[in-house]
Amino acid sequence: MRLEHVLAVLPVPLHLHGTVRFTGRTPVLAWAVQPDEALLHLQEAVWRTLRDAPACGRMNPIHAPERWKPHITLARGRDAGCPGTPLFSAAAGGPEGILAGQWVGARTYDSVVRSATPLGQ
Repeated sequence: MRLEHVLAVLPVPLHLHGTVRFTGRTPVLAWAVQPDEALLHLQEAVWRTLRDAPACGRMNPIHAPERWKPHITLARGRDAGCPGTPLFSAAAGGPEGILAGQWVGARTYDSVVRSATPLGQ
């Protein structure tokens, strides 16, 4: 299946739920994404499509569906600390601390060369 067909399901719901800090070679501060069935299905379909592409090369194991942690990066590096105040508030009538929206596109980030590439374009 072609990536354009997989991404044709966009937009899908987006729910941000607080912040998370990833540690490792490069610390990352991110909005935590509360995954739903549509997002998990889309991520798995993208993973399989890329994995099965003839020129794929080595896939990053942290993007495998069973290990993937959906998030939106806010800051990277030594100074990527957690803020002391909330970064967003709930929409009127929505659950406390959850920001809702839609995923409308997809990209991949290469941490070695530090570049983002749009998918499906």
